[in-house]
Amino acid sequence: MPVKVLTIGGSDPYAGGGIQADLATYHAYQVFGMSVLTSIVTNVDQRFSIKALDDQLFQAQLASLNEVQFDAIKIGLLVSKAQVQSVRAFLAHHVEAHVVLDPVFALKETDERSNGSLSTYLMEQLSPFSTVCTPNVAEAVTLVNSPFPQTQHALSKLATHLVEQYDTSFCVKGGLRFSQEEAIDYLATKHELIKFSETIQVKQIVNGSGCTFASAIAANLAVGHSLEKAVHDAKQFVTTSILNQVFVTPQFASIWPKGGNLE
Repeated sequence: MPVKVLTIGGSDPYAGGGIQADLATYHAYQVFGMSVLTSIVTNVDQRFSIKALDDQLFQAQLASLNEVQFDAIKIGLLVSKAQVQSVRAFLAHHVEAHVVLDPVFALKETDERSNGSLSTYLMEQLSPFSTVCTPNVAEAVTLVNSPFPQTQHALSKLATHLVEQYDTSFCVKGGLRFSQEEAIDYLATKHELIKFSETIQVKQIVNGSGCTFASAIAANLAVGHSLEKAVHDAKQFVTTSILNQVFVTPQFASIWPKGGNLE
């Protein structure tokens, strides 16, 4: 029976992030991807906007998958407390699945932020079901209301703080903020702290790296790999996918998920 992985998140018309990037990642890893849509992102006259789907339609999508047994579930952009509640109920009936929670509070291209109450509510409701959470630095500091880390050591302490507060594992994505040539992340669990780094020369913003990273972790967990191995492989996969970027406009590049290896 094929490995089945679900993505719950928003639609990205540029296909570098959101469910498009997740499904492309699952395809690269040769696992069977399924999806539930939360919202649609639009960009008209250089104005990005997030359009939430009707709550009943969102719930109906989840209900359509009640009988499916998933090996992993990746959760991306949720835009309301009602969606959080629906996802929590869904996860309670799919406890067999690994859950990768990617708490997306903003898109790189926008200034939109979820309010503090929604981000706190999301973590309170969903982190108990999560195998690992994968915030970027900006999202991580929002979750614990802490100053922005200025050093790698401070980033590692932030990851540990998140584990202590939410009682689950965290992989905090530091990106290129702390090094000119290395993208640095920290995986913190209740038992260990592990640094991951990959050399990368791409300097411009590439759409979708966070989504792809989380979905690659989900694909690895789905086939039985340890969390450490899943993060290590996903890190390499994202680096390759960034280098394979596609300029969908002359100024704007999307990640191209290619080359997953589950051996």
